[in-house]
Amino acid sequence: MSIGYQKQQETLANRIIAGLCYIKDYPCELLPHTVFIEEVGEDGSPIYNKYSLISINQREKTCMLKSCHSQEENEYNLASINIDWLVTVWNHCQELMSESRMVREHAVCRLLEHTDADLDYIDKYVDKNWRLSFSDEANIAAFNACRKQTDCRLETYLRKLLEFASVGIPAFKQSTMFRDCNAALKDIPIVKEIKVFLYSISNFERNASDEEILKAWDENDDSVEVCTIDELAAMLNDDDAGFSEQWVRIISV
Repeated sequence: MSIGYQKQQETLANRIIAGLCYIKDYPCELLPHTVFIEEVGEDGSPIYNKYSLISINQREKTCMLKSCHSQEENEYNLASINIDWLVTVWNHCQELMSESRMVREHAVCRLLEHTDADLDYIDKYVDKNWRLSFSDEANIAAFNACRKQTDCRLETYLRKLLEFASVGIPAFKQSTMFRDCNAALKDIPIVKEIKVFLYSISNFERNASDEEILKAWDENDDSVEVCTIDELAAMLNDDDAGFSEQWVRIISV
């Protein structure tokens, strides 16, 4: 396993664990849940042992597991659970929360999973902006668009400060503030525009790559349509989506 891939798995596991430890009340059908843990066998080789996830200690980020072989119960770190099964628990939890209308918890968890934003920022956003009429994908795209606007405003303010202060304040370019402003500008990510792509079911597989869809769009292929998040919302609200013949994909371009 490459270092890069291992790092990606660790990041994903940490985001899922943060999400599981955020939820105030788990859906009653979630636990117990089957999971597997990689352990060392008698011959020294790695083996996957089956457990039942009984409970989660959110404060300590640990869990109680019951061995399906010995029936013994022991405490483990949540990070000990095989990543594939951690994802399975997470997805099942999201499905149950969506079905039981645990909207706020579901919204926060989805944004924790699919973005790198801080929990405090997500909390405030969900309270004001999460829309029940949107799909999760559309809400996530709207969230990213909102962050883009925030970043753009910050960049504008910083550039104006540098412009005026450099002219009006002697030796400003040698100051700590000048260095800090420039450092902040470098840290602002280059964000792209969010577009919603509607691509024909008859011409594309559901899992067609972004590159295939964008190539068809660049070539003015009629089987690919493009709209904004607001236009998608209008279609959904007017019940005029017509998505039975189109796949939907949100891409940053």
